[in-house]
Formats: sequence, structure tokens, C-alpha cells
Amino acid sequence: ALEAVNATLEIQVAERTAEIRAEKERSEAILSSVSDGIVMTDGDLFIVYANPGFTELTGYSVEEALGCPVDEVVGLEVRRLMAMARATPEPWHGEARAPRKDGRLFDVALTIAPVRGPGDAVSGYVATLRDISPAKALDRARKGFIDNISHQLRTPVTTLKLYAHLMAQTELAEQNRRSLDVIRKQAVSYTHL
Repeated sequence: ALEAVNATLEIQVAERTAEIRAEKERSEAILSSVSDGIVMTDGDLFIVYANPGFTELTGYSVEEALGCPVDEVVGLEVRRLMAMARATPEPWHGEARAPRKDGRLFDVALTIAPVRGPGDAVSGYVATLRDISPAKALDRARKGFIDNISHQLRTPVTTLKLYAHLMAQTELAEQNRRSLDVIRKQAVSYTHL
């Protein structure tokens, strides 16, 4: 009877081990296929997992990243945000600047989720990083273009206002004065853009 129970238990253990292995393989396949960088740390902020997207984003191989303090790989700002996320019950979302292995900085959209263990203690963090440098560069270019256009319009508008003011000091026919008032009002409205 003991042998039968033992055989049954061995079958159940083998089945459960196969289920766990299959689940682990599915999780690895999912994490490996995600283009965003995913990094997991322990409670002391040492890297315990990094997916291929993370290595592509930062330039660090998985072997180089594993076991390193997170600030050595993705910078002090990300470490500070991870520590800040400890106090939040929900994942933290935001943006930061992070260094690549070659030292160049890039803009990232971050999601940081504390991993809670027994007694609600933080046992680590999972962070996803998405490179938003192209969008940020486009936004900076757009802002620079708008600032430049605004500056370029200010000079002629100021000149128009000055000449309209000077012309208003002279004798003008009523029709010319109405036209001058339209010019002054338009110049003033462009000043506030």
C-alpha cells in the first residue's frame, strides 16, 4: 500500500513539475518577445532578471546586468524612483533619463511595480522601460520651431505697432484712420500669440 501511495505521489510530483516547467517556459517566451526592457531586482535593488529588450535598450548583456546594483546599469534616477515606488500600492508610471552602457542618456517611460512578499514586505521590483527618446526629440524640435516662429513674428509685429503709433500722430483722413485702427488691433492681437 505504501508503494502504491509512493508511486501515486511520484506521478503527481512529475505532473506538477511538468506544469511548472511549462508555465516557466511560457513566461520566458512572453518576456523574451516583449520589445520593452524588463528588469527585476531583489529587495536590495540588485538585478536578478533582464529580458532581451532590456539588453537591446541599455547595451548591457544579461550576464553583465545580473547581480549588479540597478543604479550601475540604469542610473541613480531610476534607483530613486524604485525606492519611491516602495510606498505606493499600485505600479508607478512616469518618465526618467537613463544611461546606456556607452554613457549616452536616453528618455524612458517607466512602470515600476514593487513585488510584495509575506507580510506585505517589498521583496523586489519589476520595471519596464520604453525608449521615448524619438518622441521627446520630436517634441523638443516642435517647441523650438514654435519658439523660433514666435520670435520671427515678434519683430515685424513690433515694427508694425511702432509705425501705426507714429502714423496715428499725424493728420489722416477718416478712412485712413479706420484702416490704421485695424492695423493696430491686428498687431496687438498678434503680440499675444
